[in-house]
Amino acid sequence: MISSKVTPEEALRILQEGNDRYSKDQPEFPNLTRERRVFTAQTGQKPFAVVLSCSDSRVPVGMIFDRGVGDIFVVRVAGNVVGASELASIEYAVEQLGTLLVIVMGHSCCGAVKAVVDHGLLPGNLASLSEKIIRSVDKVSREEPGVLPEQLLHKAVEENVWHSIEDILTGSKEVRDRVTTGHVKVLGALYSTDTGKVDWLGKHRDQDRYL
Repeated sequence: MISSKVTPEEALRILQEGNDRYSKDQPEFPNLTRERRVFTAQTGQKPFAVVLSCSDSRVPVGMIFDRGVGDIFVVRVAGNVVGASELASIEYAVEQLGTLLVIVMGHSCCGAVKAVVDHGLLPGNLASLSEKIIRSVDKVSREEPGVLPEQLLHKAVEENVWHSIEDILTGSKEVRDRVTTGHVKVLGALYSTDTGKVDWLGKHRDQDRYL
């Protein structure tokens, strides 16, 4: 069993190796046995990574990284945005479960981001979600006037990952303190729904500014 106490670098390597297998159609399907289910039920969970991802049905997080029961603490919400519930879930994994690696993963063809690109702020309960995403759309549009719609979507998806990381670092003293001391890493990633590959973006370019 992989311990949650592996270093952030080791945890990242495990995710990278798992995604490499998945994208090459060579999954090993680890930790999916009855014995694994019983073991984690009796001894508790020790996930080695937290992944904040979109709720999109084309983004099956466990499969993408070829991991099984108890390996990854997954927080899913449309548009992989960070609100109070998502932040609390990440803090729970970091504080209570000892997880040292947090990944914010956007993905190609993100319906939530596309809806905001096409329509701006959305009605009803979608407003709170679209308010977070529109920051990224506006930033790309402002910095790259005349950008084509397809490019705008792609660039806004990536910018949305950075904004979510900002929200984690500014919204959680617990996570921020651990990042400052080097015990926890918060990294960005982009998943291709076509190839199955994850593009690793690394830490926020302005991370020091938020610590």
